[in-house]
Amino acid sequence: MSINIKLHKREDETNSREFVCAQEMENSFKKYFSNFPNTKGSIDIYYSLTLNGQSVRDIDLLVTGTLENFKIKSLIVDPTDHQKKDVIVHSFCYVIELKDHSEAYLDSTHIMVRYNKTNKDVTNQSENQKYAFVNYFNNMYNYKPFVTVMIPAHNEEEWIFGCIQSFL
Repeated sequence: MSINIKLHKREDETNSREFVCAQEMENSFKKYFSNFPNTKGSIDIYYSLTLNGQSVRDIDLLVTGTLENFKIKSLIVDPTDHQKKDVIVHSFCYVIELKDHSEAYLDSTHIMVRYNKTNKDVTNQSENQKYAFVNYFNNMYNYKPFVTVMIPAHNEEEWIFGCIQSFL
């Protein structure tokens, strides 16, 4: 395979749920991209990140990638000729908030969970994580990446990867 997929393992790893999801994601990427032998690039998977100096410090998963020669069929139909077009993917960056609460629900456009007997706005939390990462990256490298957030409703790793695959 000509894509380097790297899980950045922490020295203090204790098989956390973030690490387990990151491992499954690594395996899913390897399996998926084995079907694209002409695609080159790299994918990096980080988990349990701490962003020092930011108001929101914790990120469950961060997945970044740069790709060459990778095309997929769009899920959206072109309005001019009513055909699905190939979409070329050069890079991506996802901040993923893992939630395994059994009491998740939608409140308008926000995902909410019950946590310690109170309602918590996961959508707002995830957006804050995204901007914390963008600000952190900008402070470190003087560049603001385009970041997409993802909030899986449950921690089934194949489902998480399916979400990423649909966004590519």
